[in-house]
Amino acid sequence: MHHSKKGSERTFADSNLKVEHEEKKINSQPAPHSWFKQGKKKALYDESLFRAIHHTFFTRIWVGGALKLFSDTLKTTTPLVTKVLLAWLTESYIYVRTTDEEHLALGLQKPRGIGYGIGVAVGLFVMQGIHIGIFI
Repeated sequence: MHHSKKGSERTFADSNLKVEHEEKKINSQPAPHSWFKQGKKKALYDESLFRAIHHTFFTRIWVGGALKLFSDTLKTTTPLVTKVLLAWLTESYIYVRTTDEEHLALGLQKPRGIGYGIGVAVGLFVMQGIHIGIFI
């Protein structure tokens, strides 16, 4: 009897080892990253409204965004160009109205020519036209 008891203990121990070995096999398998990737095929259509709109209007959205950025840049820099034009006008006016002795006393230098002023004015006009949509 004693021998049969050991045989039954071995069987119980062997069965425990088999169960532990099977649990290790199950636990050693890599877990899926998400529940919807478990053997399912990729859907024919994406259910995202954002992606559908982006796919449909891709060119219009990005071209419109680029033009809006360009327009806002022109809107922001227009006061700076206006300041340059007014500074040139002021320097030119003061230089023309003063004498050579006053130029030396005040340390005035001859301002840029009329072409500079016309160029800045035309540039300002084009910037405003593009910003409000006349030239586009």
